[in-house]
Amino acid sequence: MTTSKNMSDIGEAMRLKAQNLLANQFMDPSSMENLSRMRLKVQKELTTAEAQLHNAVSTKLDALKRAVDISADSSEKLRDIATRLATVDDCISTTNTDISHFEHLRKLHYARDNLAKVRAQVRSLCCVLCVVFSVLFSLCCVLCAVYCVL
Repeated sequence: MTTSKNMSDIGEAMRLKAQNLLANQFMDPSSMENLSRMRLKVQKELTTAEAQLHNAVSTKLDALKRAVDISADSSEKLRDIATRLATVDDCISTTNTDISHFEHLRKLHYARDNLAKVRAQVRSLCCVLCVVFSVLFSLCCVLCAVYCVL
């Protein structure tokens, strides 16, 4: 939430700066002669900014796609492991034994704990992805506002 507020503040400041620059440029009638040159300059800068934004967004989206693919694959594997652990837990509970006497069962207990930690990490990765999408959206809004001013 704070990031999008900061981005909107930056966008507003950029818009005001652009308006002031344009107002100052057109105060002097002789500056109208440079209008076509200034227009070309702004178009070049806009093209450059759009290309940089496109490359940055494409790179970030590719990274996010890879992260989502990895997350989906991990989620599928975690479900399989969870099913197997549930089966093992059922077997352990039916025997009514203490797992500390059995080396393999103790290892399964640790594996279950590790699985819970991995699930928590996957959940936090999803939260991070949501924040990144929010920031990218805010950045696009700012650039659209700058484009509209120009």
